[in-house]
Formats: sequence, C-alpha cells, structure tokens
Amino acid sequence: MALPTAALNVADTIFAGLSVIQFTPTTPVQITGVTATASTDVVAKSGHGYTNGMLVKFVSGTGFTGLTAGTSYYVRDVVAATSFKLAATATGAAIDITADGSDGVFEMSPIVFESRMLDLAGGMQEQELKMPDSTGVLRVARAVTTEENEEFTFEVVDPKRMLNIFGGKLSGSVSGTAILYIPDPEDASGKCSLVSESFSCRVTRDGGLSFGNSDFTKAKIKIKSFKVGAITWTRDATV
Repeated sequence: MALPTAALNVADTIFAGLSVIQFTPTTPVQITGVTATASTDVVAKSGHGYTNGMLVKFVSGTGFTGLTAGTSYYVRDVVAATSFKLAATATGAAIDITADGSDGVFEMSPIVFESRMLDLAGGMQEQELKMPDSTGVLRVARAVTTEENEEFTFEVVDPKRMLNIFGGKLSGSVSGTAILYIPDPEDASGKCSLVSESFSCRVTRDGGLSFGNSDFTKAKIKIKSFKVGAITWTRDATV
C-alpha cells in the first residue's frame, strides 16, 4: 500500500473505514550480511525476521544487480526465517536479480498500517498560586501547567504488524515519528477527515494478545507523544 496523503481515501486501504498509522522508527531495524543468488532471485539471511508483505529498504551491498540502493521493496516468498524474495509492488512478481550479492544491508521502511482507534488519553496538571483579595478571600492569582501528555491506543487485528513495528517480536518499545489519519464514519466522500502533524513518539504494546476463539487475533498498541505542546491536526480540505 502506498503511503497515504492528506486526502487519504480509506476505501482504498486494506480495512476500509479504519484509522491509518504511518510510523517511522528513529533507528530502523537493520539486517546485515545478507546474500543473494541470481539464479533463483533468493535473498538469504538466517533469522531475518521479515514476513510476506513487509516493506523493506535495500541500503547497500556488493552485487545485488537488479536492486537499487535506497529503494524500498515488498517481501514475498518467505521461507522459514532463512530467505525471501523481493517485489516492486505488494502483489508483484519477484525481482530478477542478475548478479549474486554479498554483504547486503536491509532495513525496515516507514510502516503503514490500518487500525481501530480505541482511545485518546491526555491530561494536564496545574499548580495554582493563590493570593488574598481586598476582603481576605483567597483567589487564584496564577496557574502554571506542570505536566501534559497525549497517548493514543489502537487495536491491531493483524499480529504481523507487531512484527513490523518491533523488529520480528510481538512486543517492545520503539521510538520514532508518527502521522495519524483518522476517518470520519459519517463522511460520505470516504476520505480522511483529520490528519495529525508528524510528531515524535514511543510505540509499545498495551496489554496482552487475544488469540483466535472464532475471532481475529487482536492486540493493542499505545502511541505516546513526545512532542512539546499539543499535537496539531488538519482537517481534510475536501471535507
């Protein structure tokens, strides 16, 4: 799926009507020592942690003819945790690698996924200075904000997204920047109605995992803003 824009059409996303999260880790998880075999187009690295459909960037390497450094590709044909192939699009054919590769470096690209927003928690703590007025009654003379925070909780129904976020794990704590796209269910145009600015944050798993039981496997993630001041939101210009 292409990265969303401010005029995101949620009907074109995997799960229409859900919020979309674009998360870019501060330090992208890298795998090194990757090899490639031209005769099979297979890219190999034991314990790579990638899953089918993941978007990864080819950083550098010797050989790997057919891949372009700095370009992101979709992972396909994963075999256990030892090898995979790459494609230019999510459903495209495997890229033809025409020269063997060695010493390859790959890293995860910005992660884009859909989710149901559960909660926006925020709080403000103030300290007040009170002074007596002319009648001796205490009045608030000054108020100072001492603490403020914004936290977003989302439900993820595809646990493979957790692997993307936490580098092959189902939990962790990853810092980076995020942009949130919140659709309006009453918007007949089917477009995103609120788009956040890019803000620094930390992403963690919130609570446990809910497995199966005639339902989707579900997990919750928490996005805690590190931005100084409140996050600014923009209304979709077409709404």
